Amino acid sequence: MKNNNGNGYSKWLKDNLWNLIITFASIIFAYAAMQTRMSIIEAKSEVMEKKLAEYPSQEYFDLKFKIIESQLEEVKLDVKQHLGDSRR
Repeated sequence: MKNNNGNGYSKWLKDNLWNLIITFASIIFAYAAMQTRMSIIEAKSEVMEKKLAEYPSQEYFDLKFKIIESQLEEVKLDVKQHLGDSRR
């Protein structure tokens, strides 16, 4: 890029104007797309945090599983008794 009375820079700009416009437009488009994607991800994470806050605690599930396990044991005993009674 020689500057022969300004012709070198202006010729270079004229030759590369469309490339520069497309490059800047691509950068702006990519930035906007990235910002939109980040906003969507942020919104999804907020929704997930709200759902997670509504779920019961681990202690609740531990207690429920203990209750279910004890009820299952009772059912097993009842089945064994019924099977034993039906064989007699």
